[in-house]
Amino acid sequence: MDTPARSVALVLNTWGPLCLCPSEDEQRAAQAQIKALVARMVDQKAEGEAAARDESSDFED
Repeated sequence: MDTPARSVALVLNTWGPLCLCPSEDEQRAAQAQIKALVARMVDQKAEGEAAARDESSDFED
């Protein structure tokens, strides 16, 4: 099971070597992209877990 911290580590390990000598603006833009990606991943995981809970509650009636 992926945790947000593990997802962040994966993203940083994947994208890290691409930015060897970025300018400050490029570095800020890359950090913003990473944060946005991680936020989307966390939101999607939360939505998936919520949907799974909703589906399981349908069978309890």
